[in-house]
Parts: sequence; structure tokens; C-alpha cells
Amino acid sequence: MTIDRAAGIVANFANVSQVYDNGLCMGCGMCESICPSPGAITIRLDKHKGVYSPVIDPQHCTQCGLCLRVCPGIGISLEKYAEQLHEGQHGPRLIGIFNECYVGHATDEQIRFNSASGGLVTALLLHAIKENKIDGALVVGMSSENPLETQSFLATTPTEIISASGSKYCPVSLHKGLDRILAEEGRFAVVGLPCQIHAIRKMETLHPTLREKIVLHLGIFCANSNTYWGTEYFLRRSGIDPREVRAIRYRSEGWPGKISVTLSNGTKKIMPRGTTEKRWYRRAIFSSAFHFDFMIPRCLLCPDQTCELADISLGDPWLKEYTQTERIGKSIAITRNSIGHAFLTAAVEANKVSLEKMPVSIVAQAQNYGFKAGVGARIRLRQWASLAIPDYGERDLTFTKRDISAALRYLPSYFSHLQWLWPLIHLFAVLDRIRREFINKSKAVVRFGLRRMGLGQKKL
Repeated sequence: MTIDRAAGIVANFANVSQVYDNGLCMGCGMCESICPSPGAITIRLDKHKGVYSPVIDPQHCTQCGLCLRVCPGIGISLEKYAEQLHEGQHGPRLIGIFNECYVGHATDEQIRFNSASGGLVTALLLHAIKENKIDGALVVGMSSENPLETQSFLATTPTEIISASGSKYCPVSLHKGLDRILAEEGRFAVVGLPCQIHAIRKMETLHPTLREKIVLHLGIFCANSNTYWGTEYFLRRSGIDPREVRAIRYRSEGWPGKISVTLSNGTKKIMPRGTTEKRWYRRAIFSSAFHFDFMIPRCLLCPDQTCELADISLGDPWLKEYTQTERIGKSIAITRNSIGHAFLTAAVEANKVSLEKMPVSIVAQAQNYGFKAGVGARIRLRQWASLAIPDYGERDLTFTKRDISAALRYLPSYFSHLQWLWPLIHLFAVLDRIRREFINKSKAVVRFGLRRMGLGQKKL
């Protein structure tokens, strides 16, 4: 099945407030940065929905349309931009254009251990700033005022870069850090999720000075991001009062990492993530909070998992050879053009990064791509409901009937900001985990039986 190209009522939008009202806003914040009318657009936290939203002051908004032109929420032609930005070869679906693929890690063991997956992003930025190839990097850390909220900033020292290491499984707006880049002279790197890199690339086409200032785009693999309610749900289900949290690290203690929460009384609680959690009940809570039920709804409509418009894309190598033995951290790195290749090669030559080539066919197996592969079904469901949909140009959005049924599993994300529904969401998540555990154990029993009968290991 395919998606019709009509983007619904998007063409009639006057400004980004309507993007938000129609469920297409990603909360990236670029609209505030590009707006030429001070005070016309303000990015604020919508505390009801747990996401960032643009607030429009009609007295200052001139309806110039610039905010819509940089907005990634209404769509982007990934193929068109990739052809202009990259000179590599076309990889498998969801990989995008690439130059080379690698797996590796930072050579500094402390950076490697304390980062999300191998520390390549941190190591690349540290080397680039030491060698004066960049004057700073747009990164994201946790707020000093509210430890459960993120803040973007322009890191200009090694200490600041290291402070931003690690994943954040909650909303992020880059406008504050980007405003610094716009205001200052120099050469800068940006680190972002696919939607954020989409917005920056669109903004660069309208802002030549910005295009000259940003000399490196580092993109993070992303299946989805979550509302702030996802973290609160997880904490409360773990017996932790969010008001008592002084610091949180979503991935700490090596790879694939654990969730570390420091309370106001100094107590630190370390909890396994879904990939390392052995108890099925706790796996249900983790999956509900960070994978299924508290997803930012706009993430359901994004087809870009590997950050196809970055100069270098980086993500976890979820392959058995690593998940069964790796405990410090490794990253996949995809260079997509000569810019990314040069930065990565320089770090290797300086012994700041250790890499080995990985065939693109293996990269295509190293992540769970099923969620993004089925995005066409979720877009079609919105279209059937007469809701606005993004326009991804010539993107292949074909899907199967099975993708449509799978899309229904994510419906709670549209309602999980309603706390009175949390008991039902929890019950649904537990029942779904029981179903998954039963299926997995049944397959294991069948495989065991087949091996005992000498029939080999049959893929089920």
C-alpha cells in the first residue's frame, strides 16, 4: 500500500501555532530562532501534554511564513536534501546515502563508559574543539534549575561537552543553543535527533550565514522521543517521587546502561533498562514509559531513524555479538559525505577514536527498524481520520496490513498525558508484556524441540 501525497490542511497554515494544534509539531524550537519579529514566537513547555510548544503573540506576528519554512513537522524531502548534501552511495531502506560505515568507541575509557554508547560523539567534539576545528558545539544537558527538564546550550569547553554526554529520553528544544550560534562568530558543530537536523538543514537554506557557521552535523539514531510524562510515569511506578529527584541519567554505568536517579537526600537508585531488565514486570513498565505509551505523537509519523541528513550518524549496535558481551560501549558511525569522513578520520589518526569498518548490510541488521518501516501505516491512519499529515516528498512510505494492526499499539501515546488513564495504560502494558513473553517462550520451546529432532534452528 502507498500514501497519497496530499498533506491535508497544511497548506493553509498561517504560522506554527497551527502546526502544533494539528499534532505535527516536534518541539524543536527552530521557529523561535528564525522568527524576525522579537516576541512573536516563544517556545514554552506545555505542562498539560509534557512537550514543548510554540506560543504566538498575534500583535507581533507578521505572518511572514519563515517559521513554516523551517518547520520539520510539516515534512521535508529527505531524498532531495540528501542528494544535495551527500556524495556517497545509496544504502538499504532507512539507512540513506552513506560514505562508509563503522563500529567503534572513544579511546578514553572514562568517556566511553560514561556515555550512552561508546562515546563517539563526545570524543569527536572534544578532538574538534582541541584542534580548533570548531569553537563550540550545540548540545543538550539536563537543566540545573529543574533536573527532569532538558536545556540546549553552546558548549565551548571540554568540561561543558562532557557534561552533555548521554541520552535524554524526553523532549528537547534546541532554540536557546542555536540562538547563541546565530549571535556569535565562529565555527560550530551541532548534535541533534533526525527532526532537529531536518530543521537545521532547512534553516541553513534560508540563512547562508548559519550554513557557513555550522561545519559539522552529528546525528543521533532515533526511533522516538517521549513526553516528560513518560519519565514521571516510570519514576512513580518505580516508587520514586519526581519532586525528590536531584539528577537523572537515562543511560549510565557502561553499555547498554542503567537508569541512575539521585534523590535530594543523596540516595542514588540504579535501575536496569529494558534491554538489561530480567523481570518481565519491570520490562513492561520500561517499555510502556519509553517505547509505546508516552511517545511524542509526532514521532509516530517520522520515517528517519538513522538521521539521514547528518554528516555523521551515530547509534547503538544492537547485534548479538555486542549485546551478549559488550559492557563498556560501542557505537555505529555512518559517514555520509567528505565532511563527516574528514572529522572522523582526524579523530582516528589522533588516537581519540578506535574504529573498524562494518558492512552496510550489517548496519541494516543492527537496529530494530520495524517501527520506522511501518510509518506509512500510521500516516495513512491519520489521513483516514481527516487529520493533517506531513509531506515527505518522494519518500517510500509503502506499508502492509500488518503495519496497520501494529500501529494500534501506539494509540495510548495520544492520551497518556491524562494521568487518570495511567492505571489503564499500566494494565494494558502488563498484558501486552505477558503476551510477548508467552510468544517468545513458545518460540524458544519450538526451537529447542527442532534441535532435539535434528532439524536445525528454524526461524519463526
